[in-house]
Amino acid sequence: MNTKRHRHFVAVPLAAFLMLAVAGMETVLKVGAEGLVGASTVRFEAGSTATDFQTGWHFSGTLQPGSIVSADKSGEHTELLHGHATLRSTGFTEVTAGNVRITALAASFTVLHDESSTTVAPLTAPVIVSYGAVTKVLVPGMQLTVTMSGKATVAPIPVDWYMQELQAIKLLSDAVIPSSSQGTSRADTQADLARLLSRGRITTDVFADMDAAAFSLDATGMTSRLLLLRLLQENARTDTDASQAIASAMSEDRFLVTELQALLPLQITTLQKPVAEAHIRLWEKTALSRGLTDAASAVSLLRENADFPERLRRAGYPEQSILWQHALSYVGTTLRTTLTGDALASMDSALSVINRADIEEEVYPAPVAAKYVPVTHWSESE
Repeated sequence: MNTKRHRHFVAVPLAAFLMLAVAGMETVLKVGAEGLVGASTVRFEAGSTATDFQTGWHFSGTLQPGSIVSADKSGEHTELLHGHATLRSTGFTEVTAGNVRITALAASFTVLHDESSTTVAPLTAPVIVSYGAVTKVLVPGMQLTVTMSGKATVAPIPVDWYMQELQAIKLLSDAVIPSSSQGTSRADTQADLARLLSRGRITTDVFADMDAAAFSLDATGMTSRLLLLRLLQENARTDTDASQAIASAMSEDRFLVTELQALLPLQITTLQKPVAEAHIRLWEKTALSRGLTDAASAVSLLRENADFPERLRRAGYPEQSILWQHALSYVGTTLRTTLTGDALASMDSALSVINRADIEEEVYPAPVAAKYVPVTHWSESE
């Protein structure tokens, strides 16, 4: 990865687009280009060195040598025509690369695209990726590769590569969110949402304002989904009642809760950002419901995450470790009553790892005052 001293920078200020634009005209900015006369879209092209670029106030990135992107003046719509781009959006944006579409909200991500395939890897927050008739949530820690024929594979991200891409994002200039104008334009809504996401306490009223802004940007609900995904990692700033409201909104979206069953532990591990108890309870409830209709996938889910509480404890999150241990144990203990044979043995193996006694005893030598109550309130027989 190139360091800052080896990178050029090309920016397209909004004022440049407000000059007499030629409808449909596309301007190409290569390394060393001095300006833009006016265009509806602009194409950034990196030569032999990495190039930083910015379009609008909220979208920027780094192009590796030989890479090309085409963007509109707002930064909401960008196409990676070829190469490797590390991208950061402070607001809502959509990026296309071949037959793949990536939507993001206040997130950084990497896209690699050539004539044979497209690879997407989120870095700082989840993104939603669509290709053909398929739509998937990707969280930091994973990468999706889609070939031109539509074949898709998911794999973990190499740690060294991930850290290198994070460093590239840190070298970009900070986005400057426009001052509030109390306007109702799309640009004003983008700025309002970015401001709420970037600072301050998140109360139920603030969440309601965010949700209204997200719906205003996209009535299809895609931005609202991205908002809920983005707020998962803001537990430190979020009031308890707001966390419950966010979890409640998420529970009404079957797509999100299904996708997050396997992905939420990975996101927490990669970002090292614990989530609110309300989200863990939602995970427990949906994992249990899934297990009652698809026991095999539930067993697999618990086996994959059996050591998650212990990993959280070792990472320095004892309370989060206890919450996840209770959730995993309750789901496994309840579902095991429906299993037989190899499935039962596999579940018992997972539970033996989940219920390691040293997790709770080491963290809390004294009894915990609050008694854990499963979200379903079901008895074992039920």
